[in-house]
Amino acid sequence: MRRTLPFVAALLLVALLGVTGILESPGAEIRSAAGGYVLAASSGASEEACALLTDSLSELIAPQAFGLLPAPPQASSTDLGREEPRGFSASIELSDGSTRTVWLRREGGSWRISGDSWLDGVLGAAGMLCREYGLSVLAGIAGGEAASDFSCPVTGAPYSVDAARGVLICPAGHLGDGLAIGGDACAARRSEVAREVSLFVSQGHDLPLSPGDMWSESGGAIGQPGGYRCPDNGYSYYEIRDSSVWCPFHAAGTPVPGREPSDGDGEAAQP
Repeated sequence: MRRTLPFVAALLLVALLGVTGILESPGAEIRSAAGGYVLAASSGASEEACALLTDSLSELIAPQAFGLLPAPPQASSTDLGREEPRGFSASIELSDGSTRTVWLRREGGSWRISGDSWLDGVLGAAGMLCREYGLSVLAGIAGGEAASDFSCPVTGAPYSVDAARGVLICPAGHLGDGLAIGGDACAARRSEVAREVSLFVSQGHDLPLSPGDMWSESGGAIGQPGGYRCPDNGYSYYEIRDSSVWCPFHAAGTPVPGREPSDGDGEAAQP
């Protein structure tokens, strides 16, 4: 009997250590870290959420970026997955029935977020988001403000200007080769199109609703199929607004020669 007491005591100690290990297991820590991050991100505590990111991910995302897309619903449960190249995965079921996956790595003595399927959406749209904001930056620069007074909406890093090329640069590369500050190439192109519109009208046609309409209405004699695109942004097609050839990318227009803004001519100009 006496010999069995130490053995029983040892078994109890092992059992106790096992229970303690379960309570403080990596799985419990990962689940807690994932839940805390998702709660912070979905409740508008972007500073707290950003502080839970790994160093490499935090370089790509600034706190303000958490507000660029609609926040996902609150989490209702968390299921841990296996270790993947991005880290340990945690699949989080949301209150609307959808799921959100986050990945975690051990960094600095704690589990931190190394990936987030929702943030992937923000990063995937970074070029579009940065370009849209960059257009307002161009207006600010034209008004005398410095490019460094503005920051990329995704990374938070300040913009700069390549004076030699006259373009606005995003340090994260979201603007590609940059946005033309002066828009000289676009202005020259708009003038060409404006002259074509003037020729079209002089032949007895009404002011077209868009430059692309000239091709079909003239039987291919004036204009080109589909209209004209801004040379600085191939996704932006010129429009006709208030008797002007309007570029939505640069938010600028060139008046059609011989035409004055009047009721019924195209669309109203927009600043």
